[in-house]
Amino acid sequence: MEFLISMIAPPEDDSAVGKLTNWIMDLMMGGIPKAYELFIMFLVIGFLGGVVFFAVSIMMKNGVWQKNSLNTMITTFIFFMAAHLIPILVLTNSVTGFTLIVTSILEALKEIGIRVSIILILVGLAFRLYYLAEEHPGYLRRSKMLYVGASCIFALSFFVPKILDIL
Repeated sequence: MEFLISMIAPPEDDSAVGKLTNWIMDLMMGGIPKAYELFIMFLVIGFLGGVVFFAVSIMMKNGVWQKNSLNTMITTFIFFMAAHLIPILVLTNSVTGFTLIVTSILEALKEIGIRVSIILILVGLAFRLYYLAEEHPGYLRRSKMLYVGASCIFALSFFVPKILDIL
């Protein structure tokens, strides 16, 4: 914020432009942070409401409530992440800083993908053990699907960054 304040120096006179600039600066210093905080609280309340309604919909076995509450949770999570990432991207004032942010995000997604693929393989092994114990074909089918999903996620998280480095 101080970077923006140093860029916009309000005039010292009592003209209309000076008063307007002072009003805008007061709004930026007092109103915008409060509105941002209120927006984040609204998103948190919406997410918690989605969680409560999701639990109620599972108990009541109501598919429409379950779908709507899941959509609410996903939407509020996306807006929450965007509300935290947009100020970082806006205040990044150089191409190098933006490139570093994008590189960090890609590295984080790569690490998350590798860890998720390991978890999927372990869950697939657990389903395979259930299949060997009970010989139910559903367990075998799910374990095969988990292996395919794990291999796809691992391949994407391993090869896509290398392809992007070439480009």
